[in-house]
Amino acid sequence: MNEIKNGIDALVVAAGRGRRMGQGLNKVYLEIGGLPILRRTLLKLESVSLIKRIVVVIHPDDEEAFGSLLKMKPALKKFEKWVCGGEERSDSVRNGLRYLIQHDPASLVMVHDGARPFFGEALLIRMIEGLSDAEIAVPALCVADTVRKKTEAGSEVVKRDELFLIQTPQLFKSEKINPVFLDAESHKNFTDEAAYFEDLGLPVHFAEGERFNIKITTPEDLKMAEYILSNQILFS
Repeated sequence: MNEIKNGIDALVVAAGRGRRMGQGLNKVYLEIGGLPILRRTLLKLESVSLIKRIVVVIHPDDEEAFGSLLKMKPALKKFEKWVCGGEERSDSVRNGLRYLIQHDPASLVMVHDGARPFFGEALLIRMIEGLSDAEIAVPALCVADTVRKKTEAGSEVVKRDELFLIQTPQLFKSEKINPVFLDAESHKNFTDEAAYFEDLGLPVHFAEGERFNIKITTPEDLKMAEYILSNQILFS
């Protein structure tokens, strides 16, 4: 793991509105196991020894909710700063990356969804190893189910061995922040960081993802999260 010189900066994106949850508030402040989802995500990051500091991107309307989350015990020792998000996820990521690049960034940066509290440290190790021959490493899961797409005649089967489900965290060297995200800002609204690298013709490494590294988006996901949490010894 020669890529690590002074740790990893974790940029947590939590500026969405979570409309698919249908709860009238940002989903990351809903509770699982008695704690807000975002709090559990931050506690998980806090426990990873390779992570140097944590910066969180929040929605401007969530300052009070996030402030309450920060006051919970135990204190988050690696948390450094929150910054406001933008109109799109891509804007929020750029806002967070601007802060990192201006404040002595670590060797590596990982961008992570605030609504994914169950990723494992082993996944992070696999991604670090993947950076030896790529510019960014992302977790990917093979599609197990049969997949169909609509056609004018009805539908047709898509080859599932050509499809992957992409997760976060997504990991890259901090030296890539300016050239990939900020210098020639295109304002393209990609939904993950790997797309920015692909757009420039830079190689992407797909690390084996984790089935229980779910993004909590719907009420059904909340139920699954409670199940994972209650069986965390099995899935750690």
